[in-house]
Amino acid sequence: MEGRRVLAILSLLVLISPVGCGPSITDPVTAAIAGKSAQDVVSSAEYSARTVVQESQKAGSALMSQGANQLDVLAHNVEAQLDTDITKHVKELSEENRKLLYELEKMRQSTVALSAAAFRLKDSTILDLKDLSGDSWFAKKHSYWVQRVSGLSQVLNPSGAEYEVSVLGIGFGTDTDDRKTKVLQVAVAGKSINTRINESGIYATEIYFSNDDLKPFFDDHTLKIVPLSIQTSVSEKHFTGWSTPAKHELSLWLSLMPRYGGSVIINYSHPVKDWVKTSDTPSVYSYIGPNCHRDDTKRPRSQVSTSTSLQGDQRFVGPTSWRAVTGPGCDYNHDQVVSITQNGKVLTFGMTCDGSGCNFEYSAFIEELKPVRHEEATILKDLVFDDYLVVEFPPDTDFWTVTGKTSTLQPIHVLADQPSDILEQKSKTLSGDVLRVVYFVHSPPS
Repeated sequence: MEGRRVLAILSLLVLISPVGCGPSITDPVTAAIAGKSAQDVVSSAEYSARTVVQESQKAGSALMSQGANQLDVLAHNVEAQLDTDITKHVKELSEENRKLLYELEKMRQSTVALSAAAFRLKDSTILDLKDLSGDSWFAKKHSYWVQRVSGLSQVLNPSGAEYEVSVLGIGFGTDTDDRKTKVLQVAVAGKSINTRINESGIYATEIYFSNDDLKPFFDDHTLKIVPLSIQTSVSEKHFTGWSTPAKHELSLWLSLMPRYGGSVIINYSHPVKDWVKTSDTPSVYSYIGPNCHRDDTKRPRSQVSTSTSLQGDQRFVGPTSWRAVTGPGCDYNHDQVVSITQNGKVLTFGMTCDGSGCNFEYSAFIEELKPVRHEEATILKDLVFDDYLVVEFPPDTDFWTVTGKTSTLQPIHVLADQPSDILEQKSKTLSGDVLRVVYFVHSPPS
């Protein structure tokens, strides 16, 4: 769907402990948090999230950014859940809260281990913590809990359609009997921008950015990772009435991808032809001259000639020669000329005839245009998603490769005339002195 992409985060980032089975005291994750306060664990996760998102910008990896998103949101969820218990030592917390901190630290370690590997858009668009929270996030003891965010990766849309980010969680969506919620402000890269808000249901809010508002944050050629802040207020109903609205801020990172799909190097090879003699000795052609004997010496002499021609990639070259072989008129023929005409295609023998018939031979060398070596060259090209890549080669190119990587870090290695998921060869045509190959660049994998 143009302007919207619904994608999912890799499940390997979230590994859930079996329900009812607490982690062993010898577990390395448990050991990592055993001597800390809850605040220390949360702060460590938040710091790691910021570090990973900085690395993701350098590496151009939306997947690393997505891992940072998950970690940071879970850290804030846990902080909201713990409330005043945040200052307590881990061992002083309830089993449920200890498990939350355990999962937070486990996610932190997984996120820090992420590297700039190839990713599909679906891996970097949806933040989903439902496996961690299960149904417990609906419990009324929570005042704020983010379970799912979609639209965290967006591809530049030149058509002008809106971009959508949707949030599912307590503190969002339509009012209920016990909660009133409102989106107060949405900011991208620290700049408050206008949005269209649709509270589509209980706990569900859709945020629409206009193309004009979000487009300035995209880069023409590289992945941009920019902070997204969504401020909300939540008022809860108590026995004494509605509470003073509590402000919450959901901090995320948007991965903004241009239609620029990456760059490729095209290496090609084509034969280089040159003129090569077909033999070390010249080709010889015979000619039987006519009887030009004159009974009356006052009559003019006869001019006679003959020729032979070549086809294809062959030509005559000098030195040329002629000789009289046999016949009574050999001494009565003059002004013999052997010439090469029509760009080497025709060899002509001419003479002035003044006697009886005679056999002649005329000769020249023949050269053939043929490959003498292969020459390699390189072409650099940029890719644009959903557009065509046109490559022009010398007409006799017989092999080429296309290598590189997409802006989603997918490797590209395409051999001449071979199928590819990313580059689909549409045509190969010879037009004059150019071999033109046309590929279609498919959208980034989803």
